[in-house]
Amino acid sequence: MRRIIFMLAIVIIFAVSTQAEVVTIFDSNSIITAVDTYDTVVVKGDGTVVDMTGGAVNKLITMNASTFNMSGGDISSSAYSYDASQINMSSGTMASVEAYAESNVNFTGNANCNYVYAYSSSTVNVLSDGTTFDVVCSGIGSNLNITGGTFNNILIADGGASLNISGGSIGGIGGGLSGGRFNIIGYNLSSVPYGGANGYGYVTGNWNDGTAFSIDYEYTSIYSSANLYDGVIPVNCVNPPEGDISGDCVVNMSDLSMMASEWLLDGTE
Repeated sequence: MRRIIFMLAIVIIFAVSTQAEVVTIFDSNSIITAVDTYDTVVVKGDGTVVDMTGGAVNKLITMNASTFNMSGGDISSSAYSYDASQINMSSGTMASVEAYAESNVNFTGNANCNYVYAYSSSTVNVLSDGTTFDVVCSGIGSNLNITGGTFNNILIADGGASLNISGGSIGGIGGGLSGGRFNIIGYNLSSVPYGGANGYGYVTGNWNDGTAFSIDYEYTSIYSSANLYDGVIPVNCVNPPEGDISGDCVVNMSDLSMMASEWLLDGTE
């Protein structure tokens, strides 16, 4: 009898673990409310808008220039944005979101998301101090603009990413930049390659609204990858000075520090 019960338990566990994914496709305007529960939701179609005000979704996929607005509820697994679609999150909880292929993800209000990944010509905007994150990662060809929010870490996976930070509370910046740069916009800005929580340096200053900040660097190379801008990012540089190594259209201490970091390096074989 024990063997039969044991085998029956194995069969039940196997059956539960192999249950098929249930996919619900929204290709016209719809609302997900507090009484709704879905496994996988797909939002598709140019101009299709789905509003989530409550309820529970395991996985979300947006595509084909559709729009998903989230003002409540929970996405317990991941959200994926493709094909110039858009995810707007103002409240609720989301485990993670990945943006691809010219899609846009915007965080406002009191949204809560653990992980955000931006890739391949996508744009992620964090616009509110009420938004909290664990890790935000910016990959090749992506755009990440931060004017608010609370972050444990920001990782820049490749030098092809565009990262602009002008607000928020950020624990640290790290990642493999591959020669890339990122921008800090504020005033009274100071960056040093030593000290901080990790011993690799930090940047301090004030955001444009006067809020003081300090961000630790998580790798030695991060110090030389930071562009510091007073108030705004300058317009495109038409005639860069010959000594402008950093590409900010002015010869300053940033260029000197980059040159000094490679002092006496021999590039011959």
